[in-house]
Amino acid sequence: MSRAIPDAQETQALEMRPVVSDPTAEATMVGPIGGVQCAAVLCAGEPPAVAPVAEAEALGEVYLPLSWVGYQSLPLLEGTTSELLQHGFGHYTGTVLPGDVGNFAITGSPTNRDQRLSLIAHLRAGNPVLVETADTWYIYRVLDSPIASRPDSRLLTLTSCPVETAASPCVTVRAELEMWRPRSDGWPSRYL
Repeated sequence: MSRAIPDAQETQALEMRPVVSDPTAEATMVGPIGGVQCAAVLCAGEPPAVAPVAEAEALGEVYLPLSWVGYQSLPLLEGTTSELLQHGFGHYTGTVLPGDVGNFAITGSPTNRDQRLSLIAHLRAGNPVLVETADTWYIYRVLDSPIASRPDSRLLTLTSCPVETAASPCVTVRAELEMWRPRSDGWPSRYL
């Protein structure tokens, strides 16, 4: 799933992409995948590793809940330059990748081309945040308060800081990996 910053045509396609609202029917039981048993509720064991990508390459998509219509997706790109942040979330190089032990940190500018990143401020405790990579869905749950991380924690930190003025407050949301499942199983509606 490695690609560069979206060009003008891809950007237009992203803007026209509909919001996802549960496009699949019932999840089904699946057999062992990579030595890990997956059931209709969750996959146990170590999440699959995400392959690192070069600066400006796509890591996947991030889905944020919109209570009135479903989920809004945004591209997840490697790096945090202002140019990249105009296209979606940027992954802080040097932090862990989705599903890894540690802090997977991403950021976005609330002033990007369509202001979808301002949705971060509307996340509440218990909301799911989905990260889709080439092979895996990683399902994080927003925490109700900052936590002292355990050595085995798999955390997600989302930040959104306006770049125009230092006086504008940054928004920071913390979430913890709740479960993962193979992307081949389809949209993870039963877990949301």
